[in-house]
Amino acid sequence: MLWHVAVEAVSPRQANKEPWARAPRSPREALSPISGTPRLLRAPDDRQSVLSAVGRNGVNLKLACPQFQGDQEVVLAAVKQCGIALRYASHTMTADRRVVLCAVTQAGAALEFAAPEFREDKEVVLTAVENDGLALKFASYSLRSNQEVVLVAVSTNGLALQFVSRELRNSKEVVKMAVSSVGIALEFASETLCADQDIVLTAVGQDIAALQFASSAVAGDRSVMVKAMCYNEDAFRLAPDRIRFDREITLTAVAKNGLNLQHTSSILRDDRDVVMTAVSKNGTALKFASSRLQCDKPLVMTAVFQNGLALQHAGVELRSDREVCLFAAGSSVFAWKFASMDVRSKQDVMMSAVGNNGLALEFASPHLRNDPKVVLAAVAQNGLALGFASDELRGSEEFMLKTVSQRGNALFCASDHIRRNKKVVLAAVQQNGLSLECVNNLLRDDDEVVQAAVTQNGLALEFASLRLRGDPQAVSTAVTENSLAAKYATEDPEVLLALAKSSGLTTKADAEADAFLNPSAQSPKDVRQTNCWLRWPSRDEFCELALPDWTRKLRSCNPP
Repeated sequence: MLWHVAVEAVSPRQANKEPWARAPRSPREALSPISGTPRLLRAPDDRQSVLSAVGRNGVNLKLACPQFQGDQEVVLAAVKQCGIALRYASHTMTADRRVVLCAVTQAGAALEFAAPEFREDKEVVLTAVENDGLALKFASYSLRSNQEVVLVAVSTNGLALQFVSRELRNSKEVVKMAVSSVGIALEFASETLCADQDIVLTAVGQDIAALQFASSAVAGDRSVMVKAMCYNEDAFRLAPDRIRFDREITLTAVAKNGLNLQHTSSILRDDRDVVMTAVSKNGTALKFASSRLQCDKPLVMTAVFQNGLALQHAGVELRSDREVCLFAAGSSVFAWKFASMDVRSKQDVMMSAVGNNGLALEFASPHLRNDPKVVLAAVAQNGLALGFASDELRGSEEFMLKTVSQRGNALFCASDHIRRNKKVVLAAVQQNGLSLECVNNLLRDDDEVVQAAVTQNGLALEFASLRLRGDPQAVSTAVTENSLAAKYATEDPEVLLALAKSSGLTTKADAEADAFLNPSAQSPKDVRQTNCWLRWPSRDEFCELALPDWTRKLRSCNPP
């Protein structure tokens, strides 16, 4: 196939030297702008390539030569793929009814590029607004005044109301359809309908922002605002001052959303009933109460019960009150962050706190984080609380022995030299085998430590050294405790035999097993006895079958 290239705006000398006759290397190159050539013009024998190109991307019609931009088949292929490609078609094609209908069906906005007569064509305009309501912008005034066309447009996109004729912007049916689709379309309704309660409530129900376009008479009507808050609890925020400062409406608003307290007057923020209603719904609404009510103990107790973090907004005196602080911490341990240091320095208070949640130790005073009694109480509740203890305690062998005996996982928070202490590590893995994960490689290769760990939790085998993951005794102990530990064993015949023995899979004398382990033995790998058989599985097969009933599954499977 030949590709002919014509050049516009090049010098005669360059044209003589470079006739631009080189064939493009691909159709993609043929449809791409080339440096120094404003456009590629195609010869008649390029038709199939052009059809292929516009079929992939209709906008490629822009780069075709005028001959193809006026070819019905090519243009139809382009607008079927992208309706907006109609803008690059010839005047003849933009006046072709079939092409225009195809374009507006794919993209309603293509109506902009159709011949002027189609903006008066009801069928074409209806097709366009069914696809994109905003295409009404390009219809003639007569069709923008046609109720049938307008209703289709605003039902597709309520914002099409901005292109509707003045007469229909005053039609309740049209406007209600528009605001049901997009609430803020109320902006384009007539003044009369912006003052219609039914229309305004419909708009607010779809989008609370529509309230700003309602008439002041409607927005300031108490009954309308109460109904609006039923649709959307944030309606109170956009209400005029005389509504937001109304005690009855404010009570309704804060009952729906406590944070609405911030939008009312300072007088109502000092009203105990209003504030109590607000903090009962959302404790952090205490932030917007008057300073007098932030020091009201029953009110603050209500707030911190709903949200412990509301303690940060309580008065200074109440943040030093033991009862209030404990009440807040019962809702959220992080409430201790906002308690006064005086409270956080009392041993009896912090003992009670860490007894409920060991992580409260983080907020204790420095001298209490160095108190063995307080720290032990915290670790007993949560081993990871040790991370908030003083460096002195985390580095004490005597203290750490007591700690890991209660919670083995506290070893994760111990100092480095303690995690290298075999005595402490043994105590930790005996309480929680998975603590083996945080010890150094030397102790992971220690037979006594690993044996203690896998005895407590077979899955601790994962953290043992490679040597011990291939040790039959360690593997057997681990798998006996938890069959899933088999996946951490190495591929070693002796280990596989240990797995089989620990699971009761051997069906003949040990001599037959020994024959299996001996490569020179004549015994087959499959040992059959009556209707049962044994094929020594690989480690991965043990992993697949590592379930409570995996022995039964292995015995019931078919021999190879």
